[in-house]
Amino acid sequence: MTLFLLTLACGGAKAPPETLETPSTAVKSETRDAEARATAVVAVPAETEAPQALPEGVKPVRDLLLARHADDLPDKATLERHEGALEHLQWLAAHDDQMLVRARALDLLGYWEEALPLLRQTAADSAAHGKLRSAAILGLLRSDLSDDEASRALLGELSSDADDRVADEARAALSQASE
Repeated sequence: MTLFLLTLACGGAKAPPETLETPSTAVKSETRDAEARATAVVAVPAETEAPQALPEGVKPVRDLLLARHADDLPDKATLERHEGALEHLQWLAAHDDQMLVRARALDLLGYWEEALPLLRQTAADSAAHGKLRSAAILGLLRSDLSDDEASRALLGELSSDADDRVADEARAALSQASE
């Protein structure tokens, strides 16, 4: 039977006799096919924003974020060897076409204190994807939350977020920050 289905799919065989049409059903079938072709709706793909070209210097930083394992992601010292790493990570977090790169960029932005407002804004944005919001929370954990009242308050609010990924990450961050 499998060989028959494979042959049928490749166009090399006709349907088995039990499914062949009789003369009366063939006319009905041809009529339905003609009606379907006459009323077929052609779906026009929605216009999407064209991917932005990578600004100069972003590609080497992006390549670091494409590490096979999260344990292989660069530390701050490695990132700082690339001039403008903070700006490149911010660009990647906002514009890259791969969710993995955007999430990892948000996570690594936590190395820079000046990126904390962006991380808090992303974590609080209920319209953003849960994975990006969770990554922003991970980025917040890279900083010292003991002196960051705004981030701790936000994590408290997010611990009861409707998105389980965000709520779980916020609760884990709060417990880690209190240690």
